[in-house]
Amino acid sequence: MSSTKDMEFSTSGHAYTDTGKASGNLETKYKVCNYGLTFTQKWNTDNTLGTEISWENKLAEGLKLTLDTIFVPNTGKKSGKLKASYKRDCFSVGSNVDIDFSGPTIYG
Repeated sequence: MSSTKDMEFSTSGHAYTDTGKASGNLETKYKVCNYGLTFTQKWNTDNTLGTEISWENKLAEGLKLTLDTIFVPNTGKKSGKLKASYKRDCFSVGSNVDIDFSGPTIYG
């Protein structure tokens, strides 16, 4: 389902007949095209909230910078990732930095 060209909503759900449980997801996405920004909010029935902010093709063509965060209200757990990727026709490179209270972890 889409409301405008800059705003998107999506939902999904599953019912598991073997356990009798059901789960669902809601995602909203808002794009500010002039600035290359995309804001995404996610929520699921496990009560996990996610926010993703992406900035694409403004510093350099093919460069995407993303902050991806997760918050679990029931436990108070907060975590996130800083992501960077650069793509061209013949190659691509990316890196992630995990943000957690136990300390950062870098993957390349």
